[in-house]
Amino acid sequence: MQRPLGSQFSVHPAKKVPVFAGSFFSSRGSLGAYGAKGAAKACGTFADLELAWFEEPVLSDDIEGNAKLKGSPVKIGAGESWFVDDFSLPIQQKVAGVIEPSVSRCEGTGVQIDVARKAANLGIPFSPMVGMNSVLSLAASIHAASACPSVGVGTTHFPTHCRQNSGKS
Repeated sequence: MQRPLGSQFSVHPAKKVPVFAGSFFSSRGSLGAYGAKGAAKACGTFADLELAWFEEPVLSDDIEGNAKLKGSPVKIGAGESWFVDDFSLPIQQKVAGVIEPSVSRCEGTGVQIDVARKAANLGIPFSPMVGMNSVLSLAASIHAASACPSVGVGTTHFPTHCRQNSGKS
């Protein structure tokens, strides 16, 4: 039995597939594609998939919409489109389950690390936004991630057939 999730997805309820949701769902239609009600419904549908998080399902500046998703069965990632002054309130209110600052938008690694530490103090994991940036932004984000103990929100579990040449099972 399949439940359609739009034109690109189907969920097979009997089959659990752990997925690192950040880039998977951002490239497949989140990034503000949902209102709070639709995002909450999607989170309920995704609950059995063991996702690390659902990246920006509501518009990035919709703090109220993010707040409505607090406590959903899937963590909500937010912050990749926020600038330096945009982080304080969402972190204080814990409206995101994962903070994802973009080094190229938040004014550099110093701010990115500060945001990560403030989030970590409230138990919010940090995952720097690394997609759709330059090589320099990627290197800066890796640098910031190495300085932040809360990085590593979840792990990507690759199926056995993806690891067969790596020598690991």
